Amino acid sequence: MRIPMTNTFTPEKPAKKRNGAKGNNDRPSSDKIQEEIRKAAYYRFLSRGGQPGNELADWFQAEREVNRRYS
Repeated sequence: MRIPMTNTFTPEKPAKKRNGAKGNNDRPSSDKIQEEIRKAAYYRFLSRGGQPGNELADWFQAEREVNRRYS
């Protein structure tokens, strides 16, 4: 069985945004991302019983979670 070969390539057009909705590639402002990181780190702190001592670990994990969401 032979597969026909063509010389034309037509890339797909990106979908149009509807009613101002954000697409998957749109990233919120850095202020919004920073606020999400703050909240996520705080919730991690609370989930550990509110004990001090792991603030940086909470913050870095929150950064990874939020940045993964928008990458």
